[in-house]
Amino acid sequence: MRKLIAILIGTGALLGGAFATPAQASVATPASSSCTQDIGDPTGLQNVSTVRSTTATHGGRTVTVELRHGFTWGNNVEYAWTRIGNARPGDGMWLDITRDSQATHATCGSTSSPVSGQAWTHAFQTSSLASTAMRACGGVTSNGTVYFNCTNWW
Repeated sequence: MRKLIAILIGTGALLGGAFATPAQASVATPASSSCTQDIGDPTGLQNVSTVRSTTATHGGRTVTVELRHGFTWGNNVEYAWTRIGNARPGDGMWLDITRDSQATHATCGSTSSPVSGQAWTHAFQTSSLASTAMRACGGVTSNGTVYFNCTNWW
């Protein structure tokens, strides 16, 4: 069962506020995990697909949360990012990356949607190591709080 967790947003910074988390929730502790190479906007990648998806709902509004991946032209390096659909300006999203089999994770590319419709984070390089995994997180923002959900790890 997935938990819906609220993150309070402080002065526009997505993760700048306090966390409201249940005891079972995993909180990012990036001591061992870190964000991988960030190439920015993923719209120029090729062979793009969605590898995990979920939804987040609050106040009668639902956003889709997708973990997407694609490859660079030429050198065929793989990158992953979060995309949310049915977004409104201010809806939050980020990518969690673990490099130690989910013992810890780093929160990467935290941002809020600048537009209605679809929005996405920067793209971060993937890894074939078994200890490395990624998941997409995002949700509906209401009165400065993001009511979010995360995909399963990939």
